Amino acid sequence: MATEIEDWYDLDSIRDDVEGDYVLVNDLDEDTDGYDELAGPDANDGSGWEPIGDFDDWFSGSLDGGGNTISGLTIERGDEHDIGLFSVSELATFKDINIKDAYVEGDQVVSIISSTGSLCNFIGINIESSTLIGSTVAGTIYGRTNVQSGETDVRYKHKHIRVGPDVDVIASGSGWVYTGGLFGEHSLDDGEGSGGDIENCVFEGTVEADFHTGGIFGGFASNDGEGTDYNIRDCHFRGEIKSTDGSVGGIFGSIRVWDSVNVENCSSTGRIEFEGEDEADGLGGIVGSTSFVDEDADGEMQKCHSEVEIEVPEDVDVSHVGGIHGTSDTFNPNLQIRDCKFTGLVEGHSQVGGISGNISEGEEVIEKCFVTNEASITVFEDDGESGVILGVDKEGDGSEVDEVYSDLDTDLPLIGELEEGDNTGTTEFLTTDQMTGNDAPGYMDGFDFDETWDTTDEYPILAALVTTPYGYLSLVSADVTVSASESAGGLVGEVEAQAPDGADGVVVDSRTVGYVTGDSGGTGGLVGVSSASLTRAITGASVSGETEGAAIGVLDGEATHVYAGVEDPDDEQLVGDDEGAALEESEVHDLSDVTDHDALETLDEFDFDDVWVREAYEIPHLQLFSPGSTLYYGTVTDVDGQLVEGAAIETPYGWVRTDVNGRYEFGGPIESFEITGLSGTVDKDSQPDVDEPIDFQFGGLEVVLEDPSSGRPLEDVIIEIGHGDFYVQTDENGEVRIPTMPIEQKRVLAFDTFERYANVLTEGRLVEIDFTDDLPEPDPEEPSFEDIAILEFEVIDERSNPINETTAVVDIFGAITVSNRDGELLVPVPTHSIEPTIIFADDDPRYRTRRLELDPADDPDVGEFILTEATHSVNY
Repeated sequence: MATEIEDWYDLDSIRDDVEGDYVLVNDLDEDTDGYDELAGPDANDGSGWEPIGDFDDWFSGSLDGGGNTISGLTIERGDEHDIGLFSVSELATFKDINIKDAYVEGDQVVSIISSTGSLCNFIGINIESSTLIGSTVAGTIYGRTNVQSGETDVRYKHKHIRVGPDVDVIASGSGWVYTGGLFGEHSLDDGEGSGGDIENCVFEGTVEADFHTGGIFGGFASNDGEGTDYNIRDCHFRGEIKSTDGSVGGIFGSIRVWDSVNVENCSSTGRIEFEGEDEADGLGGIVGSTSFVDEDADGEMQKCHSEVEIEVPEDVDVSHVGGIHGTSDTFNPNLQIRDCKFTGLVEGHSQVGGISGNISEGEEVIEKCFVTNEASITVFEDDGESGVILGVDKEGDGSEVDEVYSDLDTDLPLIGELEEGDNTGTTEFLTTDQMTGNDAPGYMDGFDFDETWDTTDEYPILAALVTTPYGYLSLVSADVTVSASESAGGLVGEVEAQAPDGADGVVVDSRTVGYVTGDSGGTGGLVGVSSASLTRAITGASVSGETEGAAIGVLDGEATHVYAGVEDPDDEQLVGDDEGAALEESEVHDLSDVTDHDALETLDEFDFDDVWVREAYEIPHLQLFSPGSTLYYGTVTDVDGQLVEGAAIETPYGWVRTDVNGRYEFGGPIESFEITGLSGTVDKDSQPDVDEPIDFQFGGLEVVLEDPSSGRPLEDVIIEIGHGDFYVQTDENGEVRIPTMPIEQKRVLAFDTFERYANVLTEGRLVEIDFTDDLPEPDPEEPSFEDIAILEFEVIDERSNPINETTAVVDIFGAITVSNRDGELLVPVPTHSIEPTIIFADDDPRYRTRRLELDPADDPDVGEFILTEATHSVNY
């Protein structure tokens, strides 16, 4: 019975029984008991977590993370060796552990999981957003292997490991430094008969070091471990590597073994930058250098694709650079490179090749490989030892190069130099048309287009790199258009109950959308034919086939908590043929039942805290790929609480306006952001985890204008709001009331002279601007503000016919007035020595502009504006 770990104190207690079995039953983070004392940056006098185990008392038990996450682990022990969550582990098992936001710093041999991890099983490990810093020998899963127990004939497994994104591994020491994204130095001493299977490993991040450096392994070796063999399959590097010395590769920095190693279905993309001042030992997209020490040792590198860019200083003599393989040494270089493809960039001074820079003495093989026209190969000093496929075979003793092709536009030969005794078969430059589409099989002789390679509209692709040969799919999201002549699925056409190595076939926490079409066999939105186990999977794909199911075409295995979201669930069935299957708690739902907040209830077994995230208009997404979306909504009301139609709501994702009911809605991500309402004046934070409306309300503005001497309201006076934003006219009470004023400061102007600023900064508040106290008391001998004249204008043509719907602008107020059916314009103006300018028809050149010099004693109440075709006259 495993001991349950609920907090940091429980995790720390593992050191009291390093042979025990443990299971994490919940997340551990900064809020979990014991963090500050044991694992935080202030723990242990600022050193952080104290690693578990040592070389006298190593951890040999098991830790099952249960899919839970350890967050915020901090270790700052820059002058100490063997640093990690665990210090020394041997024959231990770590599985289903997630680590996030870790910071680990030590001196020699550092890791996030275990500094030394000899003959350990690491299965289902995920690390993201973390930093690892050391001087020598560093890797996020383990720093190194070094057998202490004397155990032999042990076969370990490193499977289903994902490190990244946003993970940095840095080793700054000099000398024999081994640094890898996952594993630093793999070296089994005296582990006779032992071996390992390393499968389905991914690193996404940055690795920086000063010696042997790799995206997965820094160095891979078996020292005197006779009878050992290793399989490295389905490992992928996506990121950046920087190094100044040694061997550097996308998967391995270096390989040095006494027995057998097989590298298969691996890929690398990103950038390798060599920054050294001296020559490198070897630079390669998959492996930098290889060495097979025993005469019976051999290695295979097959079904690999590199599109990595390898850059070197032009002023440093760097040789042994290959798109797949850098160089072999002269011990017993029995390396066979088959079915590999290069589409990246390599450069160097000598011994540069798209597949390999250099192969040496031995019976080495390069066959069924090609370099595309997408690649770039640069040789700074061409000495005849560089080529598109191979740079040089330096010693020559029966090596073979056969069935290799390229359409690269270059002056380089396919093979730079072969020594006497080497053999070449078909080595040919082809055209791009001959190497792409359905024409490729006819020209690329020897390539297996039934099982190894698939044709596409472009260059052939490796089938193993676009399927899951071992049937384990976790955290997979696919937006697809699939059309197949047999079984078809959004994730995979067929998945077996058991992989060739005995591993269970599993589909877990995965989703699909798009279109899936099949013919014979089964067709499903997730899987066409399955005898595996499916758990917590959902599809929104449209499916069409002979034996079709919304999620699974033919099920002869298990399915639990598997769902489909469709428009019409009554017309769909989840599984097309489920004879002999175990189908539990799985069904087809209306799409609305699995979107937004409804998804939380319908899909109650899905982990919406750490794995899944709801979407507003489609099936849930995986947090790895989307922040998710939800439906945001609310209303807009005026200062009186009345709903407002047409109010503008601005979001980072576009504008929306309220409808006739004053309501708005839009889909947005489940994360905090600002929603700006009321024409860019009110900001509110989104509330992504609360199903509540986000309401806005205008403020209001009231302007009061009265004669200061008599108190009589000043009616029909034009008030300017803002700097010409809009104009309003006082009513019979001398007031202007605006119940939908944006929440901001506004300039208010009366009589083109008197200016105030209204601070409408609170929703639902009516702000009053009273100009009365600012208006000067009139001189008894001068007209008072009571003397408001009405300028009456008549707009007629040259035959004295009235012209209606003509606009007049009086710039003293900015008033806009439209003539009535009789062509009459009525404009109120005060008579106390104010000189208005009257402009007709919005500056229409057919009309005259006339400035009126108003004497206070005058009462200019009638005028005529006469429109003629050629001349204009204005009478008043």
